[in-house]
Amino acid sequence: MQRSRLLVAVLALVFALLTLMLWWRSLEQDVAVRAPTAPSTTTPAPAERPSRGTTPTQNSVATSPTTTSASPTTGAPTAKNSGSAPAATPSTGASTGTASGPLPDGCATAASPIVPTRITMGDVTADSPVLSLGMADDGSVKTPPFDQPHSVGWFNGGPQPGSSQGKVVLTAHTFHKGGALGNALHDSSSGLKLGDLIRVTDASGKTLCYRYTKQAKLWVKDYDPRSTAVYDTAGRPMLAIVICWDWDAARKFWDSRVVYYAEPLAA
Repeated sequence: MQRSRLLVAVLALVFALLTLMLWWRSLEQDVAVRAPTAPSTTTPAPAERPSRGTTPTQNSVATSPTTTSASPTTGAPTAKNSGSAPAATPSTGASTGTASGPLPDGCATAASPIVPTRITMGDVTADSPVLSLGMADDGSVKTPPFDQPHSVGWFNGGPQPGSSQGKVVLTAHTFHKGGALGNALHDSSSGLKLGDLIRVTDASGKTLCYRYTKQAKLWVKDYDPRSTAVYDTAGRPMLAIVICWDWDAARKFWDSRVVYYAEPLAA
């Protein structure tokens, strides 16, 4: 009997240690971008889902961010490769890039909808995997697995790349200690720059090209559910690449989203 009690105690201790390790690892991850329960409408409201291991709270993402001017030559924050410090916020209308001009080599000359499998964004990432993702059970848009920090998620409940209208929503993780694609995109020295070329490719090798033309910071607390800042099925065709930013360490919560908008080069 004493041996059985000892065995039960040892098993309980091992289970407790495994639970603690899993909880600790979860604090290193970022959060997903929540989508509306009816993403086919023109007024979806992406919402914040807190880090795993924290008490869930519901907040919304901004549509009319309070912004300050940023240099149009960078379009990036002053915090280098980290989601832990507030970034400089470019104006939503700031743009020096253009979608006009001759098509670069390898770009399709005519747009038609594709299912993306790979993406290249300027000099930040080449041939990153793109995963076709829908909605999670909790009503959020699924994002790439946390162990794939350099993969990109495409929300397949919205427009496809090459569609004639609407925003193609792509998501990438940001880790508050760095090391994910979102951190690299928003790096002040080597991140995505206005005017950079973005190539989206499908399984057959067809590549649609976009030009990064503007950036917006959307504050979670100010989000207007009528916004089309991220989810939009009827507006001008463009990419909307969404990352989390402004990590609040005390609350373990991302206070903002940064959205990179890119316009198609082929009609």
